[in-house]
Amino acid sequence: MFKLENEKVKKMLKFWLITIGITFFATIPYLSKEAIWGDDITYHLNRILSIANELKAGNFPVLIHFRLLDGFGYANPLFYPELFLYIPATLINLGCDLLFTYKFFIVLITFATVIITYLSAKRIFKNEPISWNITLLYVLATYRLGDVFVRSAIGEILAFVFLPLVLLGLYEIIFGENKKWWIICFGIWGVVNSHVLTAVMVAGIIICVCAINVVRILKDKKRFVNLVMAGVISILLSLSYVLPYMEQNKNDLFVKDMIRVNGYVTVIDGNFMYDHASTPQNLLGNKLEGIGFEFSKGLLLILIPILIFRCKNMNYKKDAFLIQCIILGIITTIISSQMFPWKSLSFLAIFQFPYRISILSTLFLSFASGFIIYEVFDNKRDMQTIMIFLILFTVGTQLANVDINKGLEFERIVNGTYASGSLIGNQEYLPTHFHNDIKYVYNLDNPDVEIEFTKQNKKIEFYYDGDNDFNINIPFAYYKGYIAYVEDDNGNRKDLKLEKNPDNANVIVSSDEKVKGNVTVEYKMTPMQMVSYVISYTTLLVLLGYVFIKRKK
Repeated sequence: MFKLENEKVKKMLKFWLITIGITFFATIPYLSKEAIWGDDITYHLNRILSIANELKAGNFPVLIHFRLLDGFGYANPLFYPELFLYIPATLINLGCDLLFTYKFFIVLITFATVIITYLSAKRIFKNEPISWNITLLYVLATYRLGDVFVRSAIGEILAFVFLPLVLLGLYEIIFGENKKWWIICFGIWGVVNSHVLTAVMVAGIIICVCAINVVRILKDKKRFVNLVMAGVISILLSLSYVLPYMEQNKNDLFVKDMIRVNGYVTVIDGNFMYDHASTPQNLLGNKLEGIGFEFSKGLLLILIPILIFRCKNMNYKKDAFLIQCIILGIITTIISSQMFPWKSLSFLAIFQFPYRISILSTLFLSFASGFIIYEVFDNKRDMQTIMIFLILFTVGTQLANVDINKGLEFERIVNGTYASGSLIGNQEYLPTHFHNDIKYVYNLDNPDVEIEFTKQNKKIEFYYDGDNDFNINIPFAYYKGYIAYVEDDNGNRKDLKLEKNPDNANVIVSSDEKVKGNVTVEYKMTPMQMVSYVISYTTLLVLLGYVFIKRKK
């Protein structure tokens, strides 16, 4: 009994030591006191700071960032998932330094990626060395490291945590024991709450994998039922993002197929997408330099799958999952590159930058390559040497050259002196025609006269005397969810009409009758937002309860 317990302790100790080791090597450039930089860091740091500011003001959930756009408010959370950013935002409110908080968050994400990738691979292959091979290849993949140290693409970095769960979930239902069908639900929930475009790509991959294996699925009624059940639950878990997004977007409030590049509005068409796809040379490179579309998959991930022909014990029927990983890895690699006819596919403008599809090829090729390395090397000591070389190669040729020390720019973010426009990324979620040139409350009939008002975060209040028609411009960017009402001197309350100003996309409050009293304009959750949150998080709690009961039994 003592010997068994001792072996268990040794295994756990080994697991945590390797996990910490991989996390250490994958985050070396951040393990210092130096300031940091990245292509999108102003945008993501200000998302974190804005959430912290809103939580401090008592706003939960955070739906509008009122510190941005000179107080007009930017509805980033309604379009770009921010659930996991509450972690660093909370740390900031607890007194942590922004630089420490961001670095700690990246280390925490990497740590979680190591654990989830290893456990997912272990569940699939039932083999410890293969699982660690896959984890090393995935966590140290060139594209992922580029996301972390060059692009500062927090959304994709977070999505990397949950993609192995999606892959494991598909394996479990289609090829595996089909007992833990619910795993894919947590994976999809995590991806949806991390990065929208990755979630769209994942949906496409799930459909493709199910189509490829449709005969296998339909042959087993239980697999089919569990797949449908997982699909329904995943949709319910996604409603807290999908429904609020659709509510804001359905009336064409925002500019479509446009993006700001280097400050200029650019149309996303076939030529734009082709220019932002990987070149064949980029695919085989290992550098983290340059902007996003110059990132590669990494030489190892591209070349290792070729060794499949040297796998002696490969059974193409038994190892169908592995074969499909290789095929999907190759297909997604081609789609992410200029070998794909992007110039003729303008209708796929939603992807913006085709190199983003590299996140999927990294997933598939890492899982396939980890298995192949194990099968090719009969001498497992040689295999371990190769994997150690991979770590040294990554640290020596990639991470050692990462340039993150741009302290001046970081300090400008912390001190709030960075240009306001740069803090909201490419400004995709601004109402069309928005501008914030007049920062006070005024009657549209007399815009030169400022109405005295008070502003507290998401609320503006002012007194109106009723002498003129009531048609007031409020310095808030228009998003659905604002309400307005007047309370007269006797305490009677009356709701007011609220709409978008077509000239500047500000909020307009009006009334067909004379208005006299204290007017309040503030942001509240819409019924759609409330319903979607209740459905999604009730579903999540029920699913967690189901899993807990199953495990206890």
